[in-house]
This record gives sequence, structure tokens and C-alpha cells, in this order.
Amino acid sequence: MDFQLSKADSIHVNLGYTRSWFQNPNSIDNVLHVGQTDPSGNPLNPTDQVSQIKTFNIAPSWTRILSNNAVFTLGAFVRRDQYNYYPSRNLFDDLSPIQQETVAQDRTLTNAGLRSDLAYVKGIHNLKIGATYQQTFLNENERLGIVDPAFNPSA
Repeated sequence: MDFQLSKADSIHVNLGYTRSWFQNPNSIDNVLHVGQTDPSGNPLNPTDQVSQIKTFNIAPSWTRILSNNAVFTLGAFVRRDQYNYYPSRNLFDDLSPIQQETVAQDRTLTNAGLRSDLAYVKGIHNLKIGATYQQTFLNENERLGIVDPAFNPSA
């Protein structure tokens, strides 16, 4: 979106949002739970693990024409990615000969910052100076569950 505030000032806003939801592929050892049962004696099903990714991006900027030769720009930006990994509904379905646990994840990665520049053009000469400050924030929330019934036989 672009907004013309005056002949010298304008604001530009970039917005974005995406979402993806997908099935995680099974490996052959998870599909064939031959002879394996959960603690209640029910046969195990193939794994049903899914993932979801959500992303948003916001980037407003202000541009000011200082003269016929100079332009000043000030902008900010925030982008956040959130990744969720969901285990099977029946956590024991994640049990396999090579996997004795079930995992769930909720991770976010946020990048935020400010940028500014001054551009000057005179004849064949161009000069552009500027600065950018940005910071990245990472948050991880992982949950682990042991699904091997032999791990704690007294439970």
C-alpha cells in the first residue's frame, strides 16, 4: 500500500501472511508396527504427525524528498515465523523399532529492525549512506514423551 501525504512525503506499507499445513511422511518402520501394541494391548496404527508454519511480515517506510537531488527514507520491519510440529493423536503410534519417544514443537523466529538512508544524486555522481539495526529473537518450546512401554514397566 502506498499513501501520498504531500508532494514531498509518502508512506509505503508491505504486509504479508502465509500459512502451510502438511503431513509429515512416515518411514517404513513407523508404518509397519508388526506385533506392537500400546500399554492397553491395542494394536498400533501408522504415525500421523503433522506440521504447520505461519509467517507474517510488516514493513512500513516513510520517504521524504528533501530537494531535487536528495531523498531520505526511514523504515521498520517485523517478520515472524512460527513452526508447530504435532505428534500422532495416540502418542503410542509414534513408537517404532528406532523411535522410543514422541515429540511436539512450537518454535518462533522473529526478525525486527529499523533502516534509514539518505540518497543524493548530482549529475553523474550518486551517494547513498544509511544504517540498519536489526535483532532476531528465537523461542523454542519442545515437549518430549517416552512412549516405550518397557521404559518404566511399573507404570
